[in-house]
Amino acid sequence: MNYAIVVLAVVFLSLLWHPASLIVFLVCMVAWLVLYFLRDEPIVLFGRVVGDGAVLAALAAVTLVLLLLTGATANIVSSLLIGVLLVVLHAALHKAEENVDDEVGRWYTPVLPQPAH
Repeated sequence: MNYAIVVLAVVFLSLLWHPASLIVFLVCMVAWLVLYFLRDEPIVLFGRVVGDGAVLAALAAVTLVLLLLTGATANIVSSLLIGVLLVVLHAALHKAEENVDDEVGRWYTPVLPQPAH
């Protein structure tokens, strides 16, 4: 979810000089907020639960197609590449294992497994 926010923020910043694209992007952001970021329960479509990955892929595809229809193709593609590059660099250089031990006791308490009866 955090990586999606980073990519969307880079695209938003690149669209500041394209008002039509920015309006389309803001409308898409409302859909992102409602359907992905602020949703508490899973989406059920035709009696089946739609996974988060499918929602993410559908929202990304719709957002990309709508933005490309506004005529700022080069700007959008370059900003997506920059956003993906930032995400890949962070994922490659981030050491999550070292951070976990520092956080125990300060932000949360690990839950021990319950004995089986």
